[in-house]
Amino acid sequence: TLVICGTPLIGKTSLVKHVGALQSFQAFNLLVSLSELNLVAAEADGDAAAQPETPTINSVLQSVIDQLLPQLRLLDLLSPAPVEPATQTVSMLRHIFARVNQRLGSQRLVLYFDDLHRLCTDDMALAAGFLTSLIPLLDECPQLYLVFTLNQDKLSRIQHPLFENVPVFNLGSLPT
Repeated sequence: TLVICGTPLIGKTSLVKHVGALQSFQAFNLLVSLSELNLVAAEADGDAAAQPETPTINSVLQSVIDQLLPQLRLLDLLSPAPVEPATQTVSMLRHIFARVNQRLGSQRLVLYFDDLHRLCTDDMALAAGFLTSLIPLLDECPQLYLVFTLNQDKLSRIQHPLFENVPVFNLGSLPT
């Protein structure tokens, strides 16, 4: 596991979008953007004062699955056959990575989660639940490596076993 943090708009997303070409080892790279989450209630009612909506762990994991499936199929790490829906999205995610592990062989799989700070709510329960749901994936798929990007001001708020003793790279601007 690796954490890349920095101030907003410093280039964290650009870095993870282009890092695959810079790697010197054989790996498949997958990118999940947590900024894709719908954090604002639908304004279909015409309610201009729509309140921000905190996503649930299931909606976050479903968004992750929705972003991962096309990438995994494009890399031929998952058959085009439909993934059987599970009652729990965390079970579905584990099932997907168990299937991916069967096709992965000795190659590494690097999974980038961009904008983790979007899950940092007041009580941090969403971020903690999300990180906890990823731990079993490391068992299902031993060749899996996780990389997170987040805004620097949120890093100190995340207290989770997945972040213990993890290398943190702080991106900053070059001195002029």
